[in-house]
Amino acid sequence: NQRFVNFANRFNYLEEYKNNKLKIRVIKTPDSLIGHAKRFKNCSASYVEKITNCKYIMCIVEDGNANVNQQEHPEYMLGLRYERNTLEFDAVKAYCNQIANDKFKRNIRQFMEEMDIPYKELHDIRYSSEKKDNKPGDNFMGFMESGFTDLL
Repeated sequence: NQRFVNFANRFNYLEEYKNNKLKIRVIKTPDSLIGHAKRFKNCSASYVEKITNCKYIMCIVEDGNANVNQQEHPEYMLGLRYERNTLEFDAVKAYCNQIANDKFKRNIRQFMEEMDIPYKELHDIRYSSEKKDNKPGDNFMGFMESGFTDLL
């Protein structure tokens, strides 16, 4: 799909990121995305339409500091939303949607800061020492655990 390819190529500058810790590769074709989705065993192939419609971009991130002996992942898939001419962090996952360790999270945050990509402290990049203080009822599951039982 040429629209997919043209849109993905707009972000080739991400591949110029010079840091010996991470290497970024933009996924540039639908076939490549489908192949990576199979290899990563995730649902990223379902994003072909979003990328074709210029709403999303996906990259492979190679972690040059991964210690595979300690079961650290050497590659991740990075998803970035594209709205109003701005990239914004959406997700980063290893194989089978596994979450990264804190070392990788620190490096991917540094990448986003240096490339001016805004991000929120979502679970994918929140350090394990940073716990969100949710109170029961703050979200749907909290409601189910506390408030809903009062209705029975």
